[in-house]
Amino acid sequence: WIIQRLWPAWKHIRMASRTSRMLFVARLHWTVCENTLREYFSQFGKVKNSYVVFDKNTGLSKGYGFVELDSVTCVQTALDHKPHVINRQQVQVRPHTDTTKSRRDTTPMQSQDHIPISTD
Repeated sequence: WIIQRLWPAWKHIRMASRTSRMLFVARLHWTVCENTLREYFSQFGKVKNSYVVFDKNTGLSKGYGFVELDSVTCVQTALDHKPHVINRQQVQVRPHTDTTKSRRDTTPMQSQDHIPISTD
């Protein structure tokens, strides 16, 4: 009962801490892949995850991606470093927020996290 009531709040807190360790990377050259992002951002700390968003119809990069670093300190180090140049192209790097979510994340977080509470 208590777990059912607290789950949405706990999940939101967990996602918030993960989000604060994520970076949104824009203006990527079309040849940049997840491994390229991982290699580049590893100079700022351990990279937990990286991905580039591709168009599912054409298979081409949409020109942006996400990088999750090991800690908030690593994220701040990456944000303080300027300019960022990947594959001879300057890219924009900023903290990942709800407004920089991937377009495939169309379901609101609250509806994903909702656990029905029984009234028995």
